[in-house]
Amino acid sequence: IIVLAAVSAGFWLWWSNKNSKPVVNQPIDNAPITNIPLDITTPTDTNPVVTSKEQQLKSLAKLFATAYGSYSTDARFQNLKELAYLYTPDFADYITAYVKQTPPPAGYYSVSTRALAAEVVSLSESEAIVTVQAQRDEVFSLGGTAQLSYQILRLEFNKIDGQWKVDSATWE
Repeated sequence: IIVLAAVSAGFWLWWSNKNSKPVVNQPIDNAPITNIPLDITTPTDTNPVVTSKEQQLKSLAKLFATAYGSYSTDARFQNLKELAYLYTPDFADYITAYVKQTPPPAGYYSVSTRALAAEVVSLSESEAIVTVQAQRDEVFSLGGTAQLSYQILRLEFNKIDGQWKVDSATWE
């Protein structure tokens, strides 16, 4: 019975597709396709996007502030470990000592930080100070209500081997 059903299904598929016409791709308006070259010339009044030193520092400061200012007891100081590539050697020593001396909290705690704006306060070839306005949501217990606050993070940068590195981070 199963073999008869399979043969019948195969015959029915063959018979139903026997009278169908093949699909041919043709333009909808039946106009012939021509090879017209495209005009791909660059307009003379456009300049490539160049990011200024200040804009680069602002972007770096906002990225740093978002990660540096976020913490959870579930990921104890993972945020600081992930930023290590942005530290000067002195600041790296400070962070290492801070993590070692800070005891784990008794309960759940988290803070999520969102960088809203950055301002370059001073800038030279080797040093910069940038302030970041941040929005912070703190939760002091699992399932607790977040407390919204706004703070400014003052960042001091040093240029080491052509790269900006954070030498100090202070919440104001």
